[in-house]
Amino acid sequence: MFVKYWKKIKQAIGKHAHRKFNVKMGTIAGIITGGIVFYINYDFGLLHAFFAFVKQFLFNFFMASYNTKLIERLVYSIKNPFLAVSSAGILPTILATSVVFSVHWVGHTPQAWESSYWQAFFNLPIFLMTALMYQTGLERKYKFLRLLFTTRSSPDSTDCRQQKQSEY
Repeated sequence: MFVKYWKKIKQAIGKHAHRKFNVKMGTIAGIITGGIVFYINYDFGLLHAFFAFVKQFLFNFFMASYNTKLIERLVYSIKNPFLAVSSAGILPTILATSVVFSVHWVGHTPQAWESSYWQAFFNLPIFLMTALMYQTGLERKYKFLRLLFTTRSSPDSTDCRQQKQSEY
């Protein structure tokens, strides 16, 4: 009986997670940035480097997976293509920069703003390119992009674009 309820709970969590997070992109971002942090901290010992990896992995897993899904939802929900792409690039950039600054500020980083604002210069072009990819439907045309950027809850981009065009 417990197993039956556990399966229902697991299914409900998975369904919600796929609506709010792109787990694949979060995992890739977490491994890349966690690996960089591990390499930087390796001189201070394996245990220190491992915990730095875990912290960086978890932070970037949640931020990247949430922001990728946020970009997808913004592009598909806003009817005006220019407004959709620009807002899907700017809003996640503001969110990511604010969260990074908050983490540095709460952690009493000596130069919290200087440690945070530069990331917006990297995030904005990446988020804009991701938004353009969703807007043009490239994530459905190419298998590699389809594997990375689509989840079970991703709408069919061709249907979304046809629906947007018929509403004008």
